Amino acid sequence: MVCSLSAFHRAAGITNLSFGRHLPVSARCLDWPHLHSTTKGSTMFKALRITIIAATLAAGAAHASVNPHPEFGTATPAATADRHVTIKADTKWVNVNNGDTVTFDVGGKSFTWHFDTLHSEESFSLSKIAPEGIDTGMITVYVASNPLYRG
Repeated sequence: MVCSLSAFHRAAGITNLSFGRHLPVSARCLDWPHLHSTTKGSTMFKALRITIIAATLAAGAAHASVNPHPEFGTATPAATADRHVTIKADTKWVNVNNGDTVTFDVGGKSFTWHFDTLHSEESFSLSKIAPEGIDTGMITVYVASNPLYRG
C-alpha cells in the first residue's frame, strides 16, 4: 500500500519524514487518526479492547470466587497446613498467629486457610472464611501478630 499525505501534513508543508539513514516515510503512514478510522483497523481495535476487558473481568471474578475475603488470607491446599484444629459443638473461639496455615475440621468437613491479615492483630467470624456448605456457627478467630515480627 502506498501512503499519501493527509490535508494536515500538506498544509504544514510536511512531505516526508526521515529517520536517520532509513528511507523516507510518507507522513500519511504515521497519521494515527487515519489508521484508527479505517474499517479494518477500527474493527480489530474494538475486538482487542473487548477481549482485554473480558479477560480482566473473568480474572477478577475467578479470584473473588476463590478468595472471598483477601483481607484475612487465602484458602490453601491441606498439605501446606502447620496446624489442625477440630471444631466441636462447645468451641467458641480459635487462636492463630498471622502467617499460620491451619486446617479446620468442622463436622467431618475440612478446609485449610493461610492467615495473612492486614493488621497485626485481628478478630473475625470463622464463617467469613469457611467455604459454602460448612456451618461454623458463632466461632470467633483471634489472629495474633506473627511471632517472627514481634518486638
